[in-house]
Amino acid sequence: MISLDGKWQINDDEGEFTFTGNVPGTVQGDLVSRKLVPHPYVGLNEKYMRYFENKSWTYIKEFELDNLPVEENVELVFEGIDTLSDIYLNGRCLGNTDNMFLEYRFDIKDILKNGKNILKVNIKSPVKEPRALERTYGKIGSTHEESARPYIRKAQYSYGWDWGARLVTSGIWRSVYIESYKKARLTGCTAYLEKVCDKEGKIRISGYIASPIDLNDLQSYRVEVKVNDKTLSKLSIEYGPIGIQFNGTFTLKDIRLWFPNGLGEQYLYSFEFKLKYKDIEIYKEKKKIGLRM
Repeated sequence: MISLDGKWQINDDEGEFTFTGNVPGTVQGDLVSRKLVPHPYVGLNEKYMRYFENKSWTYIKEFELDNLPVEENVELVFEGIDTLSDIYLNGRCLGNTDNMFLEYRFDIKDILKNGKNILKVNIKSPVKEPRALERTYGKIGSTHEESARPYIRKAQYSYGWDWGARLVTSGIWRSVYIESYKKARLTGCTAYLEKVCDKEGKIRISGYIASPIDLNDLQSYRVEVKVNDKTLSKLSIEYGPIGIQFNGTFTLKDIRLWFPNGLGEQYLYSFEFKLKYKDIEIYKEKKKIGLRM
C-alpha cells in the first residue's frame, strides 16, 4: 500500500485562497488551523464560515514513484470524500463521487507512471449543487433552513442543528492510498459476539470477496482468520444472494469484553483475515475489534 495522506495543495475556484492542507481533513479545518479565518466557535464567527460553503475547491497531490506495482490489480482508494467531486490522475478523469459515506476505488494500473504523478480532486460546493437540483426537481419534504440538503449524501448535521454550529464542510475526510493485489481482495470483514458461556465466547465472522472471480474455482479459495496472532478458523467461500462471501463461527476462551468508558476496559482484539488461493496468500486485512453482547 502506498499512502497519499499528508500535505496536499488546496485552491478555491476563484483564486482567492491557496494553502497547504491536510488529508484526512477538511477545508474549513485547515483554514482555522492556519489562522486564515477566525475560529467558528467564538462569538458569531459561525456566520462568517458560510462564505466558504459556496465555494468549490481543488485538492492537488504530487507524488513520485520509482517502481510501479507489479500485481494484477492496482487501485486508487478514497475511503471518504466530502462530498461531490471529480477525480483526475495525470490528466485522466477517473470518475466522480457523490456520497460522503462510501469508499471509492478506481483502476489506475494503466494510468500510474514512474516518476511524477499528479492527482487532482475537484470538490463542488455542497450548497450550490443541491440547490440546483432542488430548483430542477422541487423540494422533497425538508423544513430545515437548508431545504435542499436531502439532495446530497452528506452528514446532515453540518447544515446546522439545535446542538451544533452550521459548518458545511468540504474535503477529503478519510485516508487516500494506492492498493495493489493479486486476483481478488476481501471487503466487509467483521466479527461479533453471539453468546458467552463460562467465559467462552461464540464468535461469528463474515466478509465478502470484492473482485470478480471464476465461480467454478471457488474451492481453490480459503479465508484464514487469526485472533491475536493465533489461527482460530479456516473457512471456504461460497456464492450467496449478495455476492461471494465467507461466514462461520469459532470459540474464544477466556474472552475479554469491551465495556463503555467507566464500566470496564475497552479491550480490542487484533483480527487478521487472510485470503488464500491454493494455499498462497493473496490478500489480507487487519482490524481491531471490540466484543460485547
